[in-house]
Amino acid sequence: MPTIEEQIAAIEEEMGRTQFNKATEHHLGHLRAKISKLRALAEKAAKSGGGRRGLRKAGDATVVIVGQPAVGKSALLAALAKVDTTSEAAGSEFAQGMLNYGGALIQVIDAPSLGTGADGELMSMARVADLILVVIDGCDPRPEPVLAALAEGKVAARQLIVACKADLCQGSTLQPGWIRVSAEAHTGLEELKKAIFDTLMLVRVYTKPRMGEIDWNRPLVLKAGGTVEDACKKLCKDWVDRFNYAQVWGTSAKFEGQRVGLEHRLADRDIVSFFLK
Repeated sequence: MPTIEEQIAAIEEEMGRTQFNKATEHHLGHLRAKISKLRALAEKAAKSGGGRRGLRKAGDATVVIVGQPAVGKSALLAALAKVDTTSEAAGSEFAQGMLNYGGALIQVIDAPSLGTGADGELMSMARVADLILVVIDGCDPRPEPVLAALAEGKVAARQLIVACKADLCQGSTLQPGWIRVSAEAHTGLEELKKAIFDTLMLVRVYTKPRMGEIDWNRPLVLKAGGTVEDACKKLCKDWVDRFNYAQVWGTSAKFEGQRVGLEHRLADRDIVSFFLK
């Protein structure tokens, strides 16, 4: 069962996807009320001694950075994502930030280093991640200890191996598929960001209101294979019952402005207009 923090994060994510208008005003009010109740429960639990801060998922996907000490994890987080320095995040037991990749918001978390006495917490975080970045020292590229620990901890998330300190160790040999980066010299970071997005298999869909402009800055983000129905639910769950048809522009459409139903599968960068009954 999701924790209270995860439930709040899921509701906040749904609110962020829901465009405010007369049709969604009641639904958004209901979501705000649910968040208030959950926060009251969380505060009560904290006062009773059960309030150790855990991983609170946010954004469209969660990536956890895993590695041994002194391999460059913290520097990589700072180079990849806008690090959260709010008081709430500062009180957390781990550093985190948000990577904005073409409008897809990807939470990036620097887990405790392997072998520093917090391996249990590390594995708990890794098990709920959508993707693991296995960070190794590019001068001594040996991911086997980390991979073995993840396997022993029954971590099933997909993994990318990232060799840091590329500016210091350009002569080292890496296996195909490993990504060489330097947080200091800012090399390899764009390749890594693209690899993260591609491995997460996300699809960005832009909505086109009938009488408004397309919001190119904040798309709906779906899993690959996501349908018009999935996009509709992201905006407002009530819309599925009121759905009439949609128009689609982009690679999933046979022609621009194709009229489609709920079952139509969307592709990355598609544009969708919804028409309700």
